[in-house]
Amino acid sequence: MAFVASNFQLVVSFVDNGGKTVDRTYNFVDGTVYADIITDIATTVATIAATSDCLISGYVVKSVFNNDTITLPAAGVQNENQAIITTPLLGKPRDSGTLTVPGAKIGMFVGSTGPAANVVNMAAGIVTSFIGLFVSGGIFTLSDGDNAILSGAFGKRRHTKNNNG
Repeated sequence: MAFVASNFQLVVSFVDNGGKTVDRTYNFVDGTVYADIITDIATTVATIAATSDCLISGYVVKSVFNNDTITLPAAGVQNENQAIITTPLLGKPRDSGTLTVPGAKIGMFVGSTGPAANVVNMAAGIVTSFIGLFVSGGIFTLSDGDNAILSGAFGKRRHTKNNNG
């Protein structure tokens, strides 16, 4: 499996008078250079803003990478089968954050069958490494810029509803 740089996108968030946000994604022309995008982004967003009465609450410029060797997973792998991890938040002792993993690997759970298959193994390396991405000094934050705390975190399996099959 190799991830190959594909293109850049601009994602613009529009907010209506009821406070509802919708995003629109605009694909830059292939071969566009990131430095050129950043140089022209204010004008680009202003041009888009001129087309709508909505408030533009923000935008994201992102680089898109695509897997060039797509092979679907084995039977039984479903996005709806999730690990949901609840973690305390750094500096907010009464609050918690949530991380979810779609199609969670069985190695994330205490056991492979029975009740243990529904409990996230907080000592498993793949779990601690994942949460480590969100702790202070990690590379991500939870919503509102919060950091996770591994100690006190817990998790379980959940299966979400899907009407598509």
